[in-house]
Amino acid sequence: MTFLYIETNFLIGYAKNQDQDAETLIRDLHSLQPLKIFIPSICCMESFSVLEGEKKRRKEFEHGLNKEIKTLQGNINSVYSKQICKDFQTARVSN
Repeated sequence: MTFLYIETNFLIGYAKNQDQDAETLIRDLHSLQPLKIFIPSICCMESFSVLEGEKKRRKEFEHGLNKEIKTLQGNINSVYSKQICKDFQTARVSN
């Protein structure tokens, strides 16, 4: 029997798609039969808290980008405002 103990960093890395090894492990779990997975409840709660904080930070960042985009769209004097506006719009989509 295989035992898999999962902690906070694994859950966060997997949720944010930042851990390629986690992706591989999840994809190949069927080969580890029989398998028991242990996740302490505190790790789940901590992961949710971190992800909610990340979500809030991204919304604040997007709000700032939107504000800057509107300012740049109204700026007809700057030669660079059009390009910077495009870059900010790209950043908003990536965010």
